[in-house]
Amino acid sequence: MSSCEEGVMRKILVAVDGSKCSEYALKKALEMAKILKSKVLIAHVIPKMLPYGHEAAEADTLYHDFLVNEANKVLKTAIEKAKEVGVEAEGKLLEGSPADEVISLAEKEKCDAIIVGSRGTAVTRAELGSVSERVVRYSPVPVLVIKCPKHFCRFP
Repeated sequence: MSSCEEGVMRKILVAVDGSKCSEYALKKALEMAKILKSKVLIAHVIPKMLPYGHEAAEADTLYHDFLVNEANKVLKTAIEKAKEVGVEAEGKLLEGSPADEVISLAEKEKCDAIIVGSRGTAVTRAELGSVSERVVRYSPVPVLVIKCPKHFCRFP
């Protein structure tokens, strides 16, 4: 029996991507974790780089390094915010499909719940919310989607 089935959430996975909406979701997750005395696992997923031709290899490496550097900054900031409010937190940098990696990590780490923002950093309207929707649809554990305040979003 998992701890969630017993009515306790010992470990909460929070997906962050550097967007204002994910920062807001993290804030709400930390508030909940503090009340429940839960540990928080903070995940940031970057896209897996696909092999291209020889000429593109150097540009791909530079871009990958940039993504890793930015992701580590996001994770460091998130962990600092958790420490500020007295919540034990750990960060994980993953590569691949954001929804699939978050779901896989939740299973691997035996998380009791996943918290995601309703919208992320996607630039096209069609993609907004697609990660959270996929996590809700396929997660084996409860998922809490934190609605992004209107003033954070450029789209209706």
